[in-house]
Amino acid sequence: MASIASSAFSTSHRGRQQHRADAEAWAAIHIALDNAVSTLTAGNTALPSATTGRDARAQLVAARFLFNRQAERYIAAARTRVGRAWRRRQVARSSFTKALDHAATYLTRLERDHEGPFFLPELFVRSSSGLPVRDHRAPGRHRAAAAA
Repeated sequence: MASIASSAFSTSHRGRQQHRADAEAWAAIHIALDNAVSTLTAGNTALPSATTGRDARAQLVAARFLFNRQAERYIAAARTRVGRAWRRRQVARSSFTKALDHAATYLTRLERDHEGPFFLPELFVRSSSGLPVRDHRAPGRHRAAAAA
């Protein structure tokens, strides 16, 4: 018969492993987004063009793929069918999903028109204070909040 202490430890260990995997997945998403921004703006030395937009699309597609995998794990973790439906709706309505869609639309317009709007989508904007959409799941965010 398994003791309560051993089962609690295994649950806690699995939780830590899942938390670490989530942090690594979000870090990979942010790296892909940073690569897309660097490619799009050529290291902040050039304006976005159709060529850089095509190149940045590959990184955006990679970020979207990683985000979709993370979202599917989040959805599958629900215990009931209703819970999974609620989580699926929550992911579809999230600000991060909308920002990814807006960035993809921007790149499409950039490739088609050879010049995009005068502003970058909020997902591609870098600032010292950080962007709320990207900071929501920034790696290490929970540590900073716990330290304050």
